[in-house]
Amino acid sequence: MKNKIKKQSMIDGDKLSGEFYFQSLLQEAYVKGVLSSKESERIQLECLKLLADSTERFTRGQSSSIRVEIAQGIMASNLFTI
Repeated sequence: MKNKIKKQSMIDGDKLSGEFYFQSLLQEAYVKGVLSSKESERIQLECLKLLADSTERFTRGQSSSIRVEIAQGIMASNLFTI
């Protein structure tokens, strides 16, 4: 008789967004206790650093300010890539 191993996951895949997958994955991992608040905060800070770097590339170092809509688009692109 074969014993089947049942896959278990703490994260509910039905709660993950197709459009905002990375953000919803982080949220679900935090809610389920897979990520601590400290880990979640560190990931968010790293995402902000990535946004700053991407913004600098976008403006070719000419400006540190861009429109909110542009920053949101850059962040969405970064998170999709991750």
